[in-house]
Amino acid sequence: MTSSNDDYGISLLEHTLGKDWQSYFDVCLFLARKPGFFTEPDPTKRPFLDIKNKSLIVNELKVGQSYSQGNIDYLMKFINKSTDKTNAKVMYIGDSLRSDIFPPSQYANWTTVAILEEMKHEGIMGYEDDDEPSSKKCKMSPQNVLEHEMIVSKQWGSFFVEKKQENVEHIHEGFVAMNTLWGYFIKTHATFAIPQLEYISDLPIEYRFHTFSHPDTNVGGFYPSVPKPLQEFL
Repeated sequence: MTSSNDDYGISLLEHTLGKDWQSYFDVCLFLARKPGFFTEPDPTKRPFLDIKNKSLIVNELKVGQSYSQGNIDYLMKFINKSTDKTNAKVMYIGDSLRSDIFPPSQYANWTTVAILEEMKHEGIMGYEDDDEPSSKKCKMSPQNVLEHEMIVSKQWGSFFVEKKQENVEHIHEGFVAMNTLWGYFIKTHATFAIPQLEYISDLPIEYRFHTFSHPDTNVGGFYPSVPKPLQEFL
């Protein structure tokens, strides 16, 4: 699922996966217009459209097809039918807290995995760059260098937490100390968070992650470990 137009999305998929890109998916959704995809209670106001004929409304999704726009109601009917479940569980992975994490968590009760590049830029406890496989290292182009400098700028501080103030008692410890707006969305609506998809791509399917809702350690739902700005709160 992507909010990108189908022409751009398909071009990107062909470049990344090849001409047979659609064989990797049961169904592909373009121009989903998140977060409205999840929040509109009336599915007739956000119908799925045929990818080739945008004036043709589709009322039932089929395996192996691609569609434009749509709504969570018809998608869940497709998923439940395809999995032979009455209430199938869905895990959604995305890099936008606004579009990919909050809406599916709040309105669809999906498991959500947040990809947070800020973890990478601000540093991860016990996980230095030298420890990483080359596939997980960011290619520092001039644009990426500028982006890194903006993310770690002291002008607005950490993405995750405001620093402790002197003579102020801090009740929360560990990951719950996240007191920024984005920190609130992370601990409230993300099941767990990772810096890049490559960090979990080699893990076995039965791997059990710590989550923000049921933390077993001080790392909360962060994988592979807590961001460095939070280390002083552990």
